[in-house]
Amino acid sequence: SNEKMNISNKNINNNNNNNNNNNIPKKKKRKITNNNIIDRFFLPKGEKLLAYFTCCTESVSKYGYWYITSSYLCFGVSVLLTIGKNKKLNTDLVFPIKTISKLTKKKTSKLMPGEGTSIEITLKDKSTFLFGGFINRNKAIKALVYQSEVINHKFNIFHEDQIEDNSK
Repeated sequence: SNEKMNISNKNINNNNNNNNNNNIPKKKKRKITNNNIIDRFFLPKGEKLLAYFTCCTESVSKYGYWYITSSYLCFGVSVLLTIGKNKKLNTDLVFPIKTISKLTKKKTSKLMPGEGTSIEITLKDKSTFLFGGFINRNKAIKALVYQSEVINHKFNIFHEDQIEDNSK
């Protein structure tokens, strides 16, 4: 009687699994490859994708990826925005690593515990870009700092508490 019960349970489980598999649409996950990144961001052919991190940009309020290549820091949204008929809004950002003058660790929400999940990049021309929602902000910073050292470029790193307020 126990054997029959086990066989019945296996059949029920198999039927449930088959039903679930038929009802769940299979989502194609786009593979992130070196060639995809070179083509998407119009980078030189010799560039190598070294690391990427999930994040968002405050100016676009869209989630995407922060890509670190041999010489560039790039940001691209996961889903391109459509404006008008068949027109895609390009929200991609590309910065040569050598143009970065400062990186600041930010905490954009005072309600969140911890040190925050945002990074502000300041370029040599004084323009700034804020990226948030990093799952592992320190790992992303370490990867960028490491690659900048490989190409003999240094930039300052601050935590927002270390920045003097000159407006007073």
